[in-house]
Amino acid sequence: MIGRPVRKQPAPALRELLARGHLQLVLLAVILASFSLLISGLFALRAYAQQNVALLAQTLSYTVEPALVFDDREAARQMLGRLASNDNIAWVEIRDGAGQTFLRWHREVADPSDLGAVTAQWLGLAPVERQIVFRGKVIGTVRVAGGLGAIYRYTLASLVIASACLGITVIATRLLARRLEEAVAAPLDRIVEIADDVIHRRHLSRRLEPPGIAEIDHFAKDFNLLLTEFERWQETLSTENAELSRRVDRDPLTGLGNRGRFEKYLTAAISKVATNGGQVVVFYCDCNSFKQINDTHGHDIGDLTLCHVADTLRSVAQDPDSVFRLGGDEFAMVCETSNAAALVARTRGALIGATSAPVTVTQEARLHIGISVGHAIFPDDGQTLQQLMRVADSRMYRQKRGEIAS
Repeated sequence: MIGRPVRKQPAPALRELLARGHLQLVLLAVILASFSLLISGLFALRAYAQQNVALLAQTLSYTVEPALVFDDREAARQMLGRLASNDNIAWVEIRDGAGQTFLRWHREVADPSDLGAVTAQWLGLAPVERQIVFRGKVIGTVRVAGGLGAIYRYTLASLVIASACLGITVIATRLLARRLEEAVAAPLDRIVEIADDVIHRRHLSRRLEPPGIAEIDHFAKDFNLLLTEFERWQETLSTENAELSRRVDRDPLTGLGNRGRFEKYLTAAISKVATNGGQVVVFYCDCNSFKQINDTHGHDIGDLTLCHVADTLRSVAQDPDSVFRLGGDEFAMVCETSNAAALVARTRGALIGATSAPVTVTQEARLHIGISVGHAIFPDDGQTLQQLMRVADSRMYRQKRGEIAS
Protein backbone atom coordinates (compact mmCIF):
# COMPACT_ATOMS: atom_id res chain seq x y z
CA MET A 1 0.00 0.00 0.00
CA ILE A 2 1.42 3.34 -1.04
CA GLY A 3 1.34 5.82 1.78
CA ARG A 4 0.21 9.36 1.43
CA PRO A 5 3.01 11.75 0.42
CA VAL A 6 4.45 13.70 3.28
CA ARG A 7 3.93 17.41 2.79
CA LYS A 8 7.20 19.19 3.27
CA GLN A 9 7.00 22.10 5.65
CA PRO A 10 8.26 25.39 4.21
CA ALA A 11 11.58 26.55 5.59
CA PRO A 12 11.29 29.40 8.11
CA ALA A 13 12.32 32.85 6.97
CA LEU A 14 15.59 34.30 8.22
CA ARG A 15 13.81 37.26 9.81
CA GLU A 16 11.64 34.84 11.82
CA LEU A 17 14.67 32.86 13.00
CA LEU A 18 16.55 36.02 13.99
CA ALA A 19 13.58 37.55 15.79
CA ARG A 20 12.70 34.29 17.56
CA GLY A 21 16.29 33.57 18.59
CA HIS A 22 16.84 37.12 19.81
CA LEU A 23 13.60 37.04 21.81
CA GLN A 24 14.44 33.68 23.39
CA LEU A 25 17.93 34.78 24.39
CA VAL A 26 16.73 38.03 25.93
CA LEU A 27 13.84 36.35 27.74
CA LEU A 28 16.16 33.69 29.12
CA ALA A 29 18.59 36.36 30.32
CA VAL A 30 15.81 38.37 31.99
CA ILE A 31 14.28 35.30 33.63
CA LEU A 32 17.64 34.12 34.96
CA ALA A 33 18.49 37.59 36.22
CA SER A 34 15.09 37.98 37.87
CA PHE A 35 15.28 34.54 39.45
CA SER A 36 18.79 35.20 40.74
CA LEU A 37 17.76 38.56 42.23
CA LEU A 38 14.65 37.02 43.78
CA ILE A 39 16.55 34.17 45.44
CA SER A 40 19.39 36.38 46.66
CA GLY A 41 16.87 38.94 47.93
CA LEU A 42 14.88 36.26 49.76
CA PHE A 43 17.94 34.97 51.57
CA ALA A 44 19.05 38.48 52.45
CA LEU A 45 15.56 39.27 53.73
CA ARG A 46 15.51 35.98 55.63
CA ALA A 47 18.69 36.96 57.49
CA TYR A 48 17.23 40.37 58.24
CA ALA A 49 13.94 38.84 59.45
CA GLN A 50 15.72 36.33 61.67
CA GLN A 51 17.76 39.07 63.26
CA ASN A 52 14.66 41.20 63.71
CA VAL A 53 12.86 38.30 65.45
CA ALA A 54 15.83 37.78 67.77
CA LEU A 55 15.82 41.46 68.74
CA LEU A 56 12.04 41.39 69.27
CA ALA A 57 12.33 38.27 71.44
CA GLN A 58 14.97 39.98 73.55
CA THR A 59 12.77 43.07 73.90
CA LEU A 60 9.73 40.97 74.89
CA SER A 61 11.73 39.15 77.57
CA TYR A 62 12.31 42.49 79.30
CA THR A 63 8.84 43.89 78.62
CA VAL A 64 6.69 41.02 79.91
CA GLU A 65 8.84 40.39 82.97
CA PRO A 66 6.61 42.47 85.36
CA ALA A 67 3.44 40.88 83.99
CA LEU A 68 4.87 37.42 84.54
CA VAL A 69 6.05 38.29 88.08
CA PHE A 70 2.61 39.64 89.04
CA ASP A 71 0.74 37.05 86.98
CA ASP A 72 -1.03 39.81 85.04
CA ARG A 73 -2.02 38.14 81.77
CA GLU A 74 -4.05 41.12 80.52
CA ALA A 75 -1.10 43.46 80.84
CA ALA A 76 1.09 40.91 79.06
CA ARG A 77 -1.50 40.62 76.26
CA GLN A 78 -1.60 44.39 75.78
CA MET A 79 2.18 44.56 75.63
CA LEU A 80 2.27 41.75 73.07
CA GLY A 81 -0.40 43.47 70.99
CA ARG A 82 1.65 46.66 70.83
CA LEU A 83 5.01 45.01 70.11
CA ALA A 84 3.81 42.31 67.74
CA SER A 85 1.41 44.48 65.75
CA ASN A 86 3.60 44.44 62.62
CA ASP A 87 3.32 41.55 60.18
CA ASN A 88 6.91 40.45 60.75
CA ILE A 89 5.72 38.35 63.76
CA ALA A 90 3.69 35.16 63.27
CA TRP A 91 3.18 34.15 66.90
CA VAL A 92 4.54 34.68 70.44
CA GLU A 93 4.43 32.20 73.31
CA ILE A 94 5.30 33.01 76.95
CA ARG A 95 5.90 30.20 79.45
CA ASP A 96 6.39 30.44 83.18
CA GLY A 97 9.21 28.89 85.19
CA ALA A 98 7.36 25.56 85.40
CA GLY A 99 7.12 25.41 81.60
CA GLN A 100 3.38 26.09 81.53
CA THR A 101 1.96 28.40 78.91
CA PHE A 102 1.38 31.79 80.45
CA LEU A 103 0.20 33.55 77.30
CA ARG A 104 0.09 32.75 73.61
CA TRP A 105 -0.52 35.23 70.83
CA HIS A 106 -0.72 34.57 67.10
CA ARG A 107 -1.71 36.58 64.07
CA GLU A 108 -5.20 36.08 62.74
CA VAL A 109 -4.87 34.43 59.28
CA ALA A 110 -7.08 32.20 57.22
CA ASP A 111 -4.88 29.20 57.88
CA PRO A 112 -2.39 30.06 60.64
CA SER A 113 -0.59 26.73 60.62
CA ASP A 114 0.16 25.24 57.26
CA LEU A 115 1.33 27.49 54.46
CA GLY A 116 3.17 30.00 56.64
CA ALA A 117 4.81 27.28 58.68
CA VAL A 118 5.92 25.33 55.65
CA THR A 119 7.27 28.46 54.01
CA ALA A 120 9.06 29.56 57.17
CA GLN A 121 10.54 26.09 57.53
CA TRP A 122 11.69 26.11 53.90
CA LEU A 123 13.34 29.50 54.43
CA GLY A 124 14.92 28.37 57.67
CA LEU A 125 13.05 30.88 59.89
CA ALA A 126 13.17 28.97 63.18
CA PRO A 127 11.42 30.39 66.28
CA VAL A 128 13.72 32.33 68.64
CA GLU A 129 13.59 31.64 72.35
CA ARG A 130 14.81 33.98 75.15
CA GLN A 131 14.78 33.55 78.90
CA ILE A 132 12.94 35.93 81.21
CA VAL A 133 15.17 36.70 84.18
CA PHE A 134 14.11 38.39 87.41
CA ARG A 135 16.72 39.19 90.05
CA GLY A 136 19.11 36.69 88.55
CA LYS A 137 16.57 33.88 88.43
CA VAL A 138 14.91 32.44 85.32
CA ILE A 139 11.19 32.88 85.76
CA GLY A 140 10.08 31.94 82.25
CA THR A 141 10.79 31.93 78.51
CA VAL A 142 9.48 33.76 75.53
CA ARG A 143 9.40 32.20 72.04
CA VAL A 144 8.86 34.30 68.96
CA ALA A 145 8.26 33.06 65.38
CA GLY A 146 8.87 35.47 62.54
CA GLY A 147 6.11 36.34 60.07
CA LEU A 148 6.32 36.22 56.30
CA GLY A 149 4.63 39.53 55.52
CA ALA A 150 7.76 41.32 54.36
CA ILE A 151 8.89 38.29 52.39
CA TYR A 152 5.48 38.02 50.71
CA ARG A 153 5.56 41.70 49.81
CA TYR A 154 9.09 41.42 48.45
CA THR A 155 8.20 38.36 46.42
CA LEU A 156 5.08 40.00 45.01
CA ALA A 157 6.98 43.17 44.15
CA SER A 158 9.73 41.10 42.53
CA LEU A 159 7.21 39.21 40.41
CA VAL A 160 5.51 42.45 39.33
CA ILE A 161 8.85 44.02 38.44
CA ALA A 162 9.97 40.86 36.61
CA SER A 163 6.71 40.79 34.64
CA ALA A 164 7.12 44.46 33.72
CA CYS A 165 10.70 43.78 32.64
CA LEU A 166 9.53 40.87 30.52
CA GLY A 167 6.93 43.09 28.85
CA ILE A 168 9.47 45.83 28.20
CA THR A 169 11.90 43.18 26.92
CA VAL A 170 9.36 41.83 24.45
CA ILE A 171 8.69 45.32 23.08
CA ALA A 172 12.39 46.17 22.92
CA THR A 173 13.12 42.84 21.27
CA ARG A 174 10.55 43.49 18.57
CA LEU A 175 12.10 46.90 17.89
CA LEU A 176 15.58 45.40 17.76
CA ALA A 177 14.32 42.58 15.56
CA ARG A 178 12.97 45.11 13.06
CA ARG A 179 16.33 46.86 12.99
CA LEU A 180 17.98 43.48 12.53
CA GLU A 181 15.61 42.71 9.67
CA GLU A 182 16.53 45.99 7.99
CA ALA A 183 20.23 45.31 8.51
CA VAL A 184 20.34 41.61 7.53
CA ALA A 185 17.08 40.25 6.13
CA ALA A 186 16.24 43.23 3.90
CA PRO A 187 19.55 43.05 1.92
CA LEU A 188 19.04 39.31 1.45
CA ASP A 189 15.49 39.93 0.18
CA ARG A 190 16.98 42.52 -2.20
CA ILE A 191 19.48 39.95 -3.46
CA VAL A 192 16.66 37.46 -4.11
CA GLU A 193 14.67 40.17 -5.95
CA ILE A 194 17.62 41.12 -8.18
CA ALA A 195 18.50 37.47 -8.85
CA ASP A 196 14.89 36.75 -9.84
CA ASP A 197 14.89 39.80 -12.14
CA VAL A 198 18.14 38.65 -13.74
CA ILE A 199 16.97 35.05 -14.21
CA HIS A 200 13.51 35.75 -15.61
CA ARG A 201 13.91 39.13 -17.33
CA ARG A 202 17.67 39.24 -18.03
CA HIS A 203 18.05 42.66 -16.36
CA LEU A 204 21.79 42.30 -15.82
CA SER A 205 22.21 46.04 -15.20
CA ARG A 206 20.72 45.72 -11.71
CA ARG A 207 23.12 46.20 -8.79
CA LEU A 208 22.93 45.66 -5.03
CA GLU A 209 23.53 48.64 -2.76
CA PRO A 210 25.88 47.81 0.18
CA PRO A 211 23.81 47.90 3.43
CA GLY A 212 26.72 48.96 5.67
CA ILE A 213 27.49 45.57 7.27
CA ALA A 214 31.02 44.35 6.57
CA GLU A 215 30.18 40.75 5.69
CA ILE A 216 27.13 41.63 3.58
CA ASP A 217 29.01 44.53 1.94
CA HIS A 218 31.72 42.07 0.88
CA PHE A 219 29.06 39.70 -0.45
CA ALA A 220 27.31 42.57 -2.27
CA LYS A 221 30.60 43.56 -3.91
CA ASP A 222 31.21 40.03 -5.18
CA PHE A 223 27.56 39.72 -6.24
CA ASN A 224 27.80 42.95 -8.26
CA LEU A 225 31.08 41.80 -9.84
CA LEU A 226 29.37 38.56 -10.84
CA LEU A 227 26.50 40.50 -12.43
CA THR A 228 29.03 42.70 -14.28
CA GLU A 229 30.77 39.60 -15.58
CA PHE A 230 27.45 38.14 -16.69
CA GLU A 231 26.56 41.43 -18.39
CA ARG A 232 29.85 41.49 -20.31
CA TRP A 233 29.41 37.85 -21.23
CA GLN A 234 25.89 38.54 -22.51
CA GLU A 235 27.09 41.54 -24.56
CA THR A 236 29.89 39.44 -26.07
CA LEU A 237 27.50 36.60 -26.80
CA SER A 238 24.99 38.99 -28.38
CA THR A 239 27.71 40.51 -30.57
CA GLU A 240 28.93 37.08 -31.63
CA ASN A 241 25.39 35.91 -32.34
CA ALA A 242 24.72 39.02 -34.39
CA GLU A 243 27.92 38.42 -36.35
CA LEU A 244 27.00 34.78 -36.87
CA SER A 245 23.52 35.79 -38.03
CA ARG A 246 25.05 38.30 -40.42
CA ARG A 247 27.40 35.69 -41.80
CA VAL A 248 24.57 33.20 -42.22
CA ASP A 249 22.72 35.36 -44.75
CA ARG A 250 25.59 37.54 -46.05
CA ASP A 251 28.23 36.93 -48.67
CA PRO A 252 31.60 37.19 -46.85
CA LEU A 253 33.41 38.69 -49.89
CA THR A 254 31.07 41.46 -51.02
CA GLY A 255 28.88 41.89 -47.94
CA LEU A 256 25.76 41.44 -50.06
CA GLY A 257 22.91 39.18 -49.06
CA ASN A 258 23.36 35.55 -50.13
CA ARG A 259 20.95 33.28 -51.99
CA GLY A 260 18.99 32.40 -48.83
CA ARG A 261 18.50 36.06 -47.98
CA PHE A 262 17.52 36.79 -51.59
CA GLU A 263 14.78 34.15 -51.55
CA LYS A 264 13.36 35.50 -48.26
CA TYR A 265 13.50 39.09 -49.51
CA LEU A 266 11.83 38.31 -52.85
CA THR A 267 9.14 36.15 -51.22
CA ALA A 268 8.31 38.99 -48.78
CA ALA A 269 8.21 41.53 -51.62
CA ILE A 270 5.85 39.34 -53.67
CA SER A 271 3.56 38.90 -50.65
CA LYS A 272 3.53 42.63 -49.98
CA VAL A 273 2.76 43.61 -53.59
CA ALA A 274 0.12 40.90 -53.87
CA THR A 275 -1.65 42.48 -50.90
CA ASN A 276 -1.10 46.19 -51.53
CA GLY A 277 -0.78 46.28 -55.30
CA GLY A 278 2.14 47.22 -57.55
CA GLN A 279 4.88 45.28 -59.27
CA VAL A 280 8.14 43.56 -58.33
CA VAL A 281 11.07 43.53 -60.77
CA VAL A 282 13.86 40.96 -60.39
CA PHE A 283 17.15 41.72 -62.14
CA TYR A 284 19.51 38.81 -62.76
CA CYS A 285 23.10 39.79 -63.61
CA ASP A 286 26.17 37.88 -64.79
CA CYS A 287 29.73 39.06 -65.50
CA ASN A 288 30.63 38.50 -69.15
CA SER A 289 34.38 38.04 -68.78
CA PHE A 290 34.80 36.90 -65.20
CA LYS A 291 36.26 33.48 -66.03
CA GLN A 292 38.81 35.03 -68.37
CA ILE A 293 39.76 37.66 -65.72
CA ASN A 294 40.09 34.97 -63.06
CA ASP A 295 42.23 32.73 -65.28
CA THR A 296 44.42 35.55 -66.57
CA HIS A 297 44.93 37.74 -63.50
CA GLY A 298 44.31 35.32 -60.65
CA HIS A 299 41.70 34.91 -57.96
CA ASP A 300 42.67 38.09 -56.08
CA ILE A 301 41.87 40.25 -59.10
CA GLY A 302 38.74 38.14 -59.64
CA ASP A 303 37.61 38.92 -56.09
CA LEU A 304 38.24 42.65 -56.64
CA THR A 305 36.19 42.42 -59.84
CA LEU A 306 33.25 40.88 -57.95
CA CYS A 307 33.47 43.62 -55.30
CA HIS A 308 33.43 46.28 -58.03
CA VAL A 309 30.29 44.74 -59.56
CA ALA A 310 28.67 44.60 -56.10
CA ASP A 311 29.43 48.29 -55.50
CA THR A 312 27.98 49.15 -58.93
CA LEU A 313 24.75 47.30 -58.15
CA ARG A 314 24.48 49.05 -54.75
CA SER A 315 24.88 52.47 -56.38
CA VAL A 316 22.09 51.77 -58.85
CA ALA A 317 19.67 50.00 -56.48
CA GLN A 318 16.84 51.76 -54.68
CA ASP A 319 17.90 50.02 -51.46
CA PRO A 320 21.43 48.60 -50.94
CA ASP A 321 19.89 45.69 -49.00
CA SER A 322 17.96 44.67 -52.12
CA VAL A 323 21.17 43.57 -53.90
CA PHE A 324 22.38 39.96 -53.56
CA ARG A 325 25.21 37.70 -54.70
CA LEU A 326 23.74 34.34 -55.62
CA GLY A 327 27.09 32.63 -56.12
CA GLY A 328 30.12 32.88 -58.39
CA ASP A 329 29.66 35.92 -60.65
CA GLU A 330 25.86 35.85 -60.47
CA PHE A 331 24.04 38.77 -58.82
CA ALA A 332 20.39 39.72 -58.32
CA MET A 333 18.48 42.87 -57.45
CA VAL A 334 14.84 43.22 -56.32
CA CYS A 335 12.85 46.43 -56.83
CA GLU A 336 9.26 47.33 -55.97
CA THR A 337 7.60 49.75 -58.40
CA SER A 338 4.37 50.88 -59.94
CA ASN A 339 5.92 51.29 -63.45
CA ALA A 340 7.99 48.24 -64.21
CA ALA A 341 8.75 49.14 -67.86
CA ALA A 342 10.35 52.49 -66.99
CA LEU A 343 12.28 50.97 -64.09
CA VAL A 344 13.64 48.15 -66.25
CA ALA A 345 14.82 50.49 -68.99
CA ARG A 346 16.46 52.89 -66.55
CA THR A 347 18.14 50.22 -64.40
CA ARG A 348 19.40 48.11 -67.34
CA GLY A 349 20.94 51.19 -68.93
CA ALA A 350 22.59 52.28 -65.68
CA LEU A 351 24.07 48.81 -64.96
CA ILE A 352 25.35 48.17 -68.49
CA GLY A 353 26.71 51.69 -68.80
CA ALA A 354 28.52 51.53 -65.43
CA THR A 355 30.32 48.29 -66.34
CA SER A 356 30.99 48.81 -70.06
CA ALA A 357 33.93 51.21 -69.65
CA PRO A 358 37.35 49.87 -68.63
CA VAL A 359 37.79 49.68 -64.85
CA THR A 360 41.06 50.14 -62.97
CA VAL A 361 40.95 47.41 -60.34
CA THR A 362 44.63 47.80 -59.37
CA GLN A 363 47.53 49.83 -60.75
CA GLU A 364 48.49 46.84 -62.87
CA ALA A 365 44.99 45.73 -63.87
CA ARG A 366 42.70 47.80 -66.10
CA LEU A 367 39.82 45.53 -67.08
CA HIS A 368 36.78 45.42 -69.31
CA ILE A 369 34.21 43.68 -67.14
CA GLY A 370 30.80 44.03 -68.75
CA ILE A 371 27.66 42.38 -67.43
CA SER A 372 24.56 40.79 -68.90
CA VAL A 373 21.24 41.72 -67.30
CA GLY A 374 17.98 39.76 -67.41
CA HIS A 375 14.77 40.68 -65.66
CA ALA A 376 11.33 39.35 -64.70
CA ILE A 377 8.25 41.20 -63.54
CA PHE A 378 5.71 40.07 -60.94
CA PRO A 379 2.91 39.36 -61.64
CA ASP A 380 3.31 39.64 -65.45
CA ASP A 381 6.10 37.09 -65.93
CA GLY A 382 5.29 34.73 -63.07
CA GLN A 383 3.58 34.25 -59.74
CA THR A 384 6.33 32.47 -57.81
CA LEU A 385 10.01 32.97 -57.10
CA GLN A 386 10.97 30.00 -59.28
CA GLN A 387 8.96 31.27 -62.26
CA LEU A 388 10.44 34.76 -61.99
CA MET A 389 14.00 33.47 -61.72
CA ARG A 390 13.50 31.19 -64.71
CA VAL A 391 12.33 34.12 -66.87
CA ALA A 392 15.08 36.47 -65.65
CA ASP A 393 17.76 33.81 -66.22
CA SER A 394 16.49 33.15 -69.74
CA ARG A 395 16.53 36.85 -70.67
CA MET A 396 20.00 37.27 -69.19
CA TYR A 397 21.44 34.46 -71.36
CA ARG A 398 19.61 35.74 -74.42
CA GLN A 399 21.31 39.12 -73.94
CA LYS A 400 24.68 37.41 -73.37
CA ARG A 401 24.22 35.57 -76.70
CA GLY A 402 23.21 38.82 -78.39
CA GLU A 403 19.61 37.90 -78.97
CA ILE A 404 18.49 40.92 -76.90
CA ALA A 405 20.07 44.30 -77.52
CA SER A 406 21.99 45.87 -74.64
